[in-house]
Amino acid sequence: MSLKKKLKKPQPIPIEVPPQGIRVYVINIKQIYKAILDCLNGDFNKCSDLGLQVKDRLNEFEKRLLEFVCELNERCREFEEAKKDIAITLLWHILYTKAIELAKRFGTTKVPSPRSFWIYSDGTLKSLTSYVGGWTPCVICGAEPAVIKLAKKPTTAGEVTFDFRQSEGLPKDLNLEQLEENLSALENVFKPGESLGPYCLFKRTLYIVKRYRGELDFVSTDDVALNWKSSVVDSLASDPDLQIAFSYANLSSKLISKVDELRNVDKMHVEQVVKGILMPIQEKDIELSAKSLNISTEHLVNALSRILIETCINTSIGIDYNREPKARKLVDELLSYINEIGMSLKVFEEIMNLIKKPEIRGYRLPELCKILEVPVTFAILRSDADYIGAVHKGLKPKTLNEYINNLIAILKNALQGMLPSTKIAELSDKLSKLINIFDALSINEMPVTPARTAALSLTLVLQAITDAKIVKENHGILIYSGGDDVLALVPAQTALKAALKLRRDYGEDGVKVFVNTNPVEILRMHIPLGRSISIRFANLKDLMNVELVKAFEFLEGVAKEARWSFGFDDAQEKDTIIISDSRSGMRVVLPLGKGFALTEAAIALALLVAPGTLSSGFSEDYWSMVSGMEQAPSNALRKIFEFVLKRNVTRVEKIKLDDEIANMLKNWLDKAQNCSVEIGKGKERSNLFEQVANLVAIVRRHI
Repeated sequence: MSLKKKLKKPQPIPIEVPPQGIRVYVINIKQIYKAILDCLNGDFNKCSDLGLQVKDRLNEFEKRLLEFVCELNERCREFEEAKKDIAITLLWHILYTKAIELAKRFGTTKVPSPRSFWIYSDGTLKSLTSYVGGWTPCVICGAEPAVIKLAKKPTTAGEVTFDFRQSEGLPKDLNLEQLEENLSALENVFKPGESLGPYCLFKRTLYIVKRYRGELDFVSTDDVALNWKSSVVDSLASDPDLQIAFSYANLSSKLISKVDELRNVDKMHVEQVVKGILMPIQEKDIELSAKSLNISTEHLVNALSRILIETCINTSIGIDYNREPKARKLVDELLSYINEIGMSLKVFEEIMNLIKKPEIRGYRLPELCKILEVPVTFAILRSDADYIGAVHKGLKPKTLNEYINNLIAILKNALQGMLPSTKIAELSDKLSKLINIFDALSINEMPVTPARTAALSLTLVLQAITDAKIVKENHGILIYSGGDDVLALVPAQTALKAALKLRRDYGEDGVKVFVNTNPVEILRMHIPLGRSISIRFANLKDLMNVELVKAFEFLEGVAKEARWSFGFDDAQEKDTIIISDSRSGMRVVLPLGKGFALTEAAIALALLVAPGTLSSGFSEDYWSMVSGMEQAPSNALRKIFEFVLKRNVTRVEKIKLDDEIANMLKNWLDKAQNCSVEIGKGKERSNLFEQVANLVAIVRRHI
């Protein structure tokens, strides 16, 4: 039976049931509006049903409303109309902030649950469908039983391949011999050893169809990992002065000469493999490329990286930089690529402008050429706005009292000289009385109105578009952008730059959009709150579902639990970026918001490892110096950090580069010594210098 027929077979197969249930809340709005009116007219029980704690305060509410509407403090005909106006205002506010609770009293709640895959009968578990056998979980979601289990076996090359005769769930009439003859095509979409549940098998089938139709933005994480780096190598291969050295034909010839196993492989095939890895706009799969050459993935990556680095060094070394345009052009190109990684970091640009001067050349060529290595890592980028739920419910960024007082101050300033002072005072008094009216109803937050909700929704829509553009500009693949949160895959080299841009552009007052190619400035709601970000550096062979979970866990459990201190009673919560590495297990937290400039300079310092201006051994040097001194005074740690920094800066003849860089970072060093972080209440504090040392250790692996 074909896979298509198997999926369509009319049986109670689990694919017809989504893997997760959904909650449905239905609310009778008419009943709620009537309950609000009853509450405002003195029905305490209705107030309680609505979640308004106003017992013994309704008299106060009527008194305050009377003062606001009827100047003589006697009931006027506008009084009852004012109650209805407040009821309308409260209707949207209560619906928007208490919908789930209201459904229990003024509606209904439905929670559909996914059906079980097994039932308990006669003392044993029995499957509901013939497709389910045993307890092997789906390797993708872990929530479903596997319906197809692709066994694996070793090959003579030390790799693994499919063992179809030991596999389960394959159609009985499948021609295994024919399948084994087309392994390369099958390995494009399935992996030996995979066990897939029905829902994930369906998604994989959909993936195959979309890939065949050319509807996919990317095929695998290899595309993401190589996206930026392939554009760098391709630009060198296309340069008239450098194309001979970096042509794909030349690189292929060198690869054949370096790898004994390729001596008898067709040269054109090797060149196609090299192009497939290094050329942009190609479907990239390093593992399949290695298998087609009958060598291991590690062997291919290491050999190709070594050839690229050697080609780079041989093109530049031993040549007079000032006289040989080829050498000068290559170095300038590589420095420009590194500069692109740190673009928008002011201090980084200043240092790069200094070290790339021909008379200084504050870089190390072997380190500089490592930028051409074939990457085997990428970054998962996950961001989420801080307190956005509270903003939706009117709890942030200001209380009603703060908002009204700010509004009064703005109006007084704006109307000064336009209206008599007595009129301005009357207006201010009216606004102040609004606070008392809502306070009597136990509402201290900003009332959520349809206009405010619409403004916030528009802001988040525009932010989602901005975020998508940022991810694309940084050679990444957007998975989701919702305005407040982002999930994307980006090359390791552009991850830090993309993350800073996502935070910098979050909640701007104005955004530029294009209508028929004409730029239009749209004023949007300002969100003066933070946005926490998680960067998870992962290896191509890591399990994607595990790393996605880790990125989210660190975002919620670390970044959003961070409490920063900047000295002199200046502090902030959340608004943090966490950077973690799947292989080393290291993690770094850096402040955004008030500490954004500190983080920019910290990242700029770490990126100096890329051109070799800063030694890659900086982290170990600092750790050994402060071992046992973690609780030393901040000014002492500052001196140690500066000392280690200066002795790890590369030496040049013309100037004392270590002093120059230390002077450029002096302002940062002064402020960084007062910066520390606590993850969760009561936890041990960590200083910013320690975080930067960890950052350098992570950056040197991925940039």
